[in-house]
Amino acid sequence: MIDILHNAGVKNVIITSVTLSPRDIAAHAITPATNGGQQRQEEGEEKDDLSMYCVCSSRRGDQDEKARVFAIGFPTYDGYFTGTGDLFSALLVARLFEALEAESSSLTDRGALNSDGLGKEPYSALAQACVKVVATMKAVVLRTFLAQKGITSGGQMDRTQASSAAAVKQCELRLIQSKVDIERPDVKDMDAIELQL
Repeated sequence: MIDILHNAGVKNVIITSVTLSPRDIAAHAITPATNGGQQRQEEGEEKDDLSMYCVCSSRRGDQDEKARVFAIGFPTYDGYFTGTGDLFSALLVARLFEALEAESSSLTDRGALNSDGLGKEPYSALAQACVKVVATMKAVVLRTFLAQKGITSGGQMDRTQASSAAAVKQCELRLIQSKVDIERPDVKDMDAIELQL
């Protein structure tokens, strides 16, 4: 699907959430992740066979150019969250603009491109942006999930509960409370694993 979109002229492709096996990620990884591409497990927690990833791919030139594909792992929470797609999109616009500006000024400062002509960095500008977006989303969703636990039995909210006025308020993303995570996302435990597809 990524190749089809690139071949249609789309330079940047993002799949916001896809379930993949960590073994598949490891088998296709160009460079190993520092944390295995998944969130660290708590003591005594059982390892899942599948993990959630945001997959992003960028290709600047024509169809002959190889796309750079990255996978960014993130945790999931049993809850009902409204506005995550809108938040992801808004953050991506800001973070991609920021990453492209940094890339552009870095190329200007060096005065020359790398031998491949692209000024290739360890992460593409798109991957840099997605790492920050996923870090912010992780923090906001966790904060929202913890707030939901206060009004739901067992910390889970089903769709019937989500229709009540009180529950709808609890489902709203905790954006104001996440101001710092939006402005300065904590990326220290985040990896963008480059994949060979």
